[in-house]
This record gives sequence, C-alpha cells and structure tokens, in this order.
Amino acid sequence: MAKNPNHVRLLEKQPNQAKIFLSCGQASSEERSFSKALKRTLESKKYNFKVFVAASESTIKELDRELLDHLKTSDYFLCINFCREIVSDSIKNMCFYRGSLYTNQEIAMAAAVGFSSSNMLILSHKNIMRDGILKTIITNDCEFDNIKTLTKQILEKISERGWQSNYCRTIVPLNVQFNSQLQSWLGITQITKITEQRRQDWLAWVDVKNSRKDYVATNCMLHLKRIFDNKGNELQNNEPYPLKCCWVNGYSHTIFPDETVRFDLLAIEDKTCNVYLRSTADYHPKNEFIFSGKGIYKLEYELCADMFPLKSFWVELAVGMDFPNELRTTPCV
Repeated sequence: MAKNPNHVRLLEKQPNQAKIFLSCGQASSEERSFSKALKRTLESKKYNFKVFVAASESTIKELDRELLDHLKTSDYFLCINFCREIVSDSIKNMCFYRGSLYTNQEIAMAAAVGFSSSNMLILSHKNIMRDGILKTIITNDCEFDNIKTLTKQILEKISERGWQSNYCRTIVPLNVQFNSQLQSWLGITQITKITEQRRQDWLAWVDVKNSRKDYVATNCMLHLKRIFDNKGNELQNNEPYPLKCCWVNGYSHTIFPDETVRFDLLAIEDKTCNVYLRSTADYHPKNEFIFSGKGIYKLEYELCADMFPLKSFWVELAVGMDFPNELRTTPCV
C-alpha cells in the first residue's frame, strides 16, 4: 500500500474564545463605568471571554448593521436592565420603575436569533415592572438591588450556568486529515479536443459541526479564501468556489443540530506536489492545480450557512514532507 507523504492539521492561534453580547444601560456615567469595568473583568485572563457592549443606536439602519450582526456572531447574551422612570401598576396599586426600552428591544432581538435559557442571562433591578417581553417569554430573569455588588452576582450566575470561554454556538471545523487510501479522480482537459484524464489523489477532508441545538444549518458551504507559502507570501487563488461535499452529490450540506458533516478540503496528486481542489469549477474544460511544490503552506478557509455567521479557519499543509519536529502541535478541536 502506498504511503501518503503529505500531512495536514488545523492551525489555531488559540482555542475558540466565546463572545458575550452585553446589553447594558448607558444612560448615566455610573452605568457606562459599570459596563466598561464588567467588560474588563470578563475579558481578563481568569474568564477569557470576548465582550461586545451594545450602545443605543439612533436609526433602524444602524441597529440592523451593528446590533444584529453582533448578536448573530455572539455565543452568550448578558443583559443588565437598569431602572428608568416611575410607572404605576393600577392592578397592584403600586409604583414601579420602567426598564430600559433598548434593553427590551435587544432581548427580543436575541430571542429572535436563537438565544435561549442555556446561553442567555438577564438581570433586572428588583423594582422594575415586568412588562413587554420580560413578562411574556423570558423565564430566566434574575433580580439585583445594588449596582456595587452586581458584578459579583453576575460572575456567580455565569459560574452556576456553566458559561465557558471555549463555548461556540455556530458552525465550527473539528478535525482535518487525509484519507488513508488513494482516490481516483476523473476529469477533463483541453488540448486539441476534450479528453478524459484520470488522476490518483491523496484526498484531505474536514469535519464541520453545527454546535447549535436549536437551529438547522442549511446551505452550509466551504471555500478556500487565501493561500500562503512558508515565507509568508500570498499565492494567487484561482478557485474561490464552493468545495465538494463528502458522501453526497453536491456542494452544500444541511447540518442538523449537534451533528457533523464532511467536506473535501483539497487533493494532492500521487507522486507529484500538485495541489488541487474539488470545487464547482471542476466542470471547466481544464484541470489545473492551484499550487505546486514541496513545502509548508497555510490556507484560510471560510464556512457559511443560512442564518449563521461566517466562520474562518486556518489549515497548515505539509506537501511532500512531514511537519518539522519543532512545529508539531496537537490539532485544535
């Protein structure tokens, strides 16, 4: 049996860093100072989250561009609902405070893009009247009464609910590797007329998981975005097209919640250093490699799916050789 002289692995600078969408009042200097301090704490080495602090937007266009984009790419939703003006509850004959309108708006948006009790935490002041979405569909609302102890309370709630900095609620690459056997590829080439050409390739693939438990990832596609050689020079990529799905006849997968699918990552012709893609460009009447030559390469791929944010990841490829000992690492999962 022939032995594959090539090697491949995921190349990640660090494990996935979960992103928190922080919906927090910004109406006073005290509230703004609190949100900045909370962001610093959550982004410290101890907790290691990424935090986006939502600020009040003045137009629907800004709201759609800024807040919705960040909600779609966030893994957790943390909401701090401060008191606003006094309102009356005629039924209970009591006076309460209204919560932030922007907060209620962002809670509704978070629920619409798939956040639930497992990745959503809402803390409202105890004197806020429960109305709007807080009264109807939100069941994990907690109370606080003192902003000075609020950070401690938030950190305790995050710990109780098991929030982790490596959590991800999107589509992610899990593993890359070569097939254990050579694969035949039948293409066409343009010389003086169209003729058949059969190749023997070492085929590399990537496993892709839908980490969401409530959304189906439809029209999930993968493409090669950029190529770099071992000197850091960017190579021209002539095939930025969707790559072939494994096991099915097509170039897009449907990934059900918490399930995994596989894509063809690249192919290397046996006994050469020619690297090919099995993409939608395969129909073209020529069959050209995307690059060639023994060495270490870095490739950036991009995943997309309906209603999911774009996900980029890097692959390190050793063509015609193994990785040097000093570069050996365990592939990130």
